[in-house]
Amino acid sequence: MTAAAAAHAVAAASAPTRRLVREHIRAALYDPAAGYFAALPVIAAPAVPRPQWRDMLGRSEYRAWLAAAYAAAPHGWLTPVEIFAPQYSQAVASAVLHGWRVANATARAAAAATSLSSPSSPLPLRVVEIGGGSGTHACAFLDAVAATAPAAYATMRYEVWEVSSRLREAQTAAFAAARHGGVARSLPIDASTLATAAVAAAGGAGSTPPLQASWRDATVSLRCDAAALRAASAVRGSALPDHAVTFVVALEVLDNQPLDKVAVVRRGGGGGAAYETYEAVVAGEAAAEHGRVLALSEQVRPLSDPWIVAALQMEALAAATRAQRQHVSGGDAPSAWRRVAAAVVSTLRAVTASPRQRSGRVVSFGAVPHGEGAAAAIAEQAEAAAAALAAAVPLIEGDAGVGAAITSARYVPTGTLQLLAGLRAALPAHRLLAADFHALPPPSPPVSPPAGLGRNAVARYIVGDGAPLVASKVGGRTVDHAAYAAAPFGVADVFASTDFDAASAAYEWSRRALWRAGGASSLPPPAVMSQAAFLRRYGAWSSTATLSGYNPMLQDFDNASVLMS
Repeated sequence: MTAAAAAHAVAAASAPTRRLVREHIRAALYDPAAGYFAALPVIAAPAVPRPQWRDMLGRSEYRAWLAAAYAAAPHGWLTPVEIFAPQYSQAVASAVLHGWRVANATARAAAAATSLSSPSSPLPLRVVEIGGGSGTHACAFLDAVAATAPAAYATMRYEVWEVSSRLREAQTAAFAAARHGGVARSLPIDASTLATAAVAAAGGAGSTPPLQASWRDATVSLRCDAAALRAASAVRGSALPDHAVTFVVALEVLDNQPLDKVAVVRRGGGGGAAYETYEAVVAGEAAAEHGRVLALSEQVRPLSDPWIVAALQMEALAAATRAQRQHVSGGDAPSAWRRVAAAVVSTLRAVTASPRQRSGRVVSFGAVPHGEGAAAAIAEQAEAAAAALAAAVPLIEGDAGVGAAITSARYVPTGTLQLLAGLRAALPAHRLLAADFHALPPPSPPVSPPAGLGRNAVARYIVGDGAPLVASKVGGRTVDHAAYAAAPFGVADVFASTDFDAASAAYEWSRRALWRAGGASSLPPPAVMSQAAFLRRYGAWSSTATLSGYNPMLQDFDNASVLMS
């Protein structure tokens, strides 16, 4: 490259940009050269020997071992897969094999019902793991299948769809070392890019509607991205038969999907006040260098992104599901529920049974009331929550013509929606097994920038409910950043708890949307269970019990759930 070309590249990289919050977070996490997962060894097996669980005294000794394992990993985090290898992966293999056997039994029954001869050999099994880390799970999974279901192993293909070239190399080496190289491959496929969305106002297809006030009435359509699918198919090579039983496994993947931020502004006052929703964008440099300190500012613009619109609608559906499950009843409780949502965030999702983290402090909205007096109690919660939120949110001063106070702001899981829709587009008839955290503790942001990391120069940041945790490992110690916008490029993990009601709604919506377009088959809706219940059902969980009876695999991650279809 000539000096002039190099100077041009540097200038282009540092030129001011305006991009959605999810686009900034995605680049910081997944940029192929400078992103967090590409540049740092953040996923690895424990650097200290795994214990013999049955020789361990109990919870205190387990905690001491875990602290030593974290301290021995300068940059890396430890997941249940790595901590409880191979038992955790064996449970996942058991669940997948159960589904494979059910599919085979169904195929034989269908053949008998139509007077056809039963299949002479079992259906092929295909497993696609999203983001395979160091390859620990894939190898333990394949070991379990080979040992307990050799007929399935003989038919199967295991693929890891991995965006990090460094991790693909580690996975490929692990497959070879475990003698699974003939079955398993690591491929550069990003499932979140395999579907596209478009939005139009109700009855106004093809138009660009004023969505900031009417997103609930908008229609979002979903389509396969034909070019991206062709590219992914070319990477995969020869395909298995159409009748292969396909499972997608995503372990601690949903929590690392990028988020967007929406801001609700008030127009007018008193009884004539109206609320409008806007999307946040990050203005500043487009970094291409790991660890670079940036000058950034959050701004807002009228809502137009179809993925944000769809995510808001999915969260509204999730709120309705929670309301039904918690038996909100009595008087005008349904309308009071709607008033809560409008007052707090205008997404029908403000009041839940768990606390919300805002600006370094927790605001608890309490459990949803029900029975006699529910309407009045809900309305009282709405006023208190709205006041607490408004007190923590700054003003927008003229961005995109918005000159009103932000009454509320929150993050929405657009990245999760994109991922689930992309999986449906690429693998229409797959079954999903996704495990992740449904709750996370609030962060402890440092007063001063973390030593050796620095802090971005952020001119404006809109405090939002549901903010992700932003954390780095420095010398084996966890250091929290104040916000995603404060962390220099690529130095921090950005992760958030998963709303499994919203994820289920998104998964079902993507299935129905693609099915209407002729691109997906009809399958049962997904189910959600606690991770402990999943492990009790499918795992040899007694093998991780300690002498006191404390079982860390079941009890240490009680904030995790599993979504299965």
